[in-house]
Amino acid sequence: MRVAQPDGANAWPFLRYEVGVGTSLEVLHASEQLLRIESQYVEALFDYHLALLTFETAKVAPVSGLSTGSSASTGTSSR
Repeated sequence: MRVAQPDGANAWPFLRYEVGVGTSLEVLHASEQLLRIESQYVEALFDYHLALLTFETAKVAPVSGLSTGSSASTGTSSR
């Protein structure tokens, strides 16, 4: 089994397997955790860029439904 190995503390299951004291199940579990964390990172990065784009677009585009100017309301209700 050949899996891309992470650095640091996350490398322990891979190193244990290579020297024969770890199981392939430990490696599979560590690989799954690593993939989940990387996926969450990419999702967060996407959400950040989407929010940034939404913010930049909102600064440029006028908001519909808001009145501009200082005219007072007539006091009539649509109910």
